Amino acid sequence: MTKTRRYEFSHGRSPRGKGNWAFDIEHRIEKADGWVTDTRTAFAPRPMTITEAKACVRNTLRGDRSVIEVQMAP
Repeated sequence: MTKTRRYEFSHGRSPRGKGNWAFDIEHRIEKADGWVTDTRTAFAPRPMTITEAKACVRNTLRGDRSVIEVQMAP
């Protein structure tokens, strides 16, 4: 799931076009004593369209079975 609320707030429009995209990746891992959250920022490897960048991030995270939430970094 990609959330763009922060991007839209800071840029006044939804993300589109070609650029150097960044994504905040939030991992929520269930442990015996509750949930642990780990957040990191992932960058597209080169300038690309938003659609290509989302696919690149999805492919990078493929196989990870924890709960993942992807947000556009502002």
